[in-house]
Amino acid sequence: MPAAPAPVKQNGQSPAVEPKPHKTIRAYLEAAKDRLAASLPKHLTPERMIQVVSVIDYHTPKLKECDNESILACVIRASSLGLDLSPGMNEASLIPRKDWETGEMHCTFMMGYQGLKKLVMNTGQVAVFRTDVVREGDVFFWGYNPDLYFEHQPIGDPEGPILKAYAYAKLANGERMVEVMSRSQIEKIRDRSDNVKNAKKYGKKTPWDTDEGEMFRKTVSKRLSKSLPRSHELADAIYEDDAEYRVEPVDEAPPTIPQSRSKALALRLPSLPPPDVEDEPESEPEPVQAPVDPPAEPPTPAKGKHGPLAGKKTPSPPPGIADDDIPDGAYRLGEGDRSEGS
Repeated sequence: MPAAPAPVKQNGQSPAVEPKPHKTIRAYLEAAKDRLAASLPKHLTPERMIQVVSVIDYHTPKLKECDNESILACVIRASSLGLDLSPGMNEASLIPRKDWETGEMHCTFMMGYQGLKKLVMNTGQVAVFRTDVVREGDVFFWGYNPDLYFEHQPIGDPEGPILKAYAYAKLANGERMVEVMSRSQIEKIRDRSDNVKNAKKYGKKTPWDTDEGEMFRKTVSKRLSKSLPRSHELADAIYEDDAEYRVEPVDEAPPTIPQSRSKALALRLPSLPPPDVEDEPESEPEPVQAPVDPPAEPPTPAKGKHGPLAGKKTPSPPPGIADDDIPDGAYRLGEGDRSEGS
């Protein structure tokens, strides 16, 4: 058989080479059947799982753009938890997501609220587990008095705005538990998702937009599940699902020591370098007081007529004593200077 002629160059350039056909998801899973069978529970077979994924692929065109390895990883993850990927079961879903930095599409695994309920009931320690949303017009109240009382009458518009969501559980020992979250509480958790942030940035939709009620039920169910008896499968599923909404720690500068404490530490620990006090707020200067002169000593009275009795009429000394004979600093009281009792 003659060899095919080599492609003729046009305008000095080689003709465009057609891309190789992408291997279908079904064919890829068929080739990895052994890996898939090792993770499936007893009630599921590889053929059944491959058939379910083929149906999902048919109804989700974006799934064809995802790399097959990410799809296989999500299928194995759902199988290891014993969750059904069948549409309408709401146990788990395959969600195509775009990496906005690289532009590549990847398949991600998302646990549904029915899947969470299934894992809770599989522990064998929960008898009843129920979750629902409260819409405008419904009758809803709950509290403790001292035991839990709880009532929900969904008499409002089934398509009305959601006000809150709740999850209720009754344990095998008879204990009852309830978790109630307002719309604002749930939206704060939703807004932490990187997928939601990117969707808003590029004008795309997420399950929070298309299936709001299911996402509200799942959020409150997951919070209550953290207070219930958990199996290893349930704990791992919750931790993995929380990864999208977990707030990463931010590297912060070490806390500064107040100046008052830093000075005290500098006195107690002389080996430490002195604290930086450049940023210490300036204190108001203390008022400067004028120097106070020390009190002057009382003047020494002068002799005789030059002392404090100068200019005053003083009695004459007794006969025989001259005025100059009075000692310095002393004088004789007159009759008018004496007080009673002197």
